[in-house]
Amino acid sequence: FFPTVVSGEEVENGKPAPDIFVRAAQRMGIRPDRCLVIEDSRNGVQGAIAAGMTCVGFRNPQSGNQDLRGAHLIIDSFGPGQRSEIARLLGE
Repeated sequence: FFPTVVSGEEVENGKPAPDIFVRAAQRMGIRPDRCLVIEDSRNGVQGAIAAGMTCVGFRNPQSGNQDLRGAHLIIDSFGPGQRSEIARLLGE
């Protein structure tokens, strides 16, 4: 399902640094401002925003009570309503 995968072991700085997000965009040949990141952690949200990407914070019960406030949108599920919110966020 994914055209590329980037591991934290492949970049100099881990999250919340934007390195992993920037590397993924570079590999796909996409500008960071054209990327959508779905993150379930505070550090991930911070890294995605620092990379200049649109970020959706996902309240994942398996990730504990993460502070996702920096995300452009925060969701609790991937149901139809949330997918519509993501589409609106992307201007679709």
